[in-house]
Amino acid sequence: AVPKERRTTVLYLGNQDTGSTHKILYSRIYNMNTLMPKTVSVSDIQKNYRKIFDKAKRTKEPVIVLSNNKPDVAIIDYDSLEDLRKAAYEAEIKDTLAAIEEGEKELQEGKTAKVATLAELLK
Repeated sequence: AVPKERRTTVLYLGNQDTGSTHKILYSRIYNMNTLMPKTVSVSDIQKNYRKIFDKAKRTKEPVIVLSNNKPDVAIIDYDSLEDLRKAAYEAEIKDTLAAIEEGEKELQEGKTAKVATLAELLK
């Protein structure tokens, strides 16, 4: 287990390839706070990282770090990150089950075709 004093996690939101899970996580982080989430600059982090990390842990609210006045990363409490991961996992399961249900319905309605190869399907 991770010691409690080291349970603040940084979630990267910058110029990475963001899949749906990252979008879900960002949306949940954004909604964890008011319409104006706490923001700090990269230089603030360099000068006061301990104070900022402690506040994120204490308040359970994300802190958005700005680089060139654009959101770059979010600092969130570890327990909040785990809640976000659980929510993302549950959303993925829900989407997967819905896709399976839709596929089964289309199979019963005769809207599917059986093919031997992928090439045959693409014809």
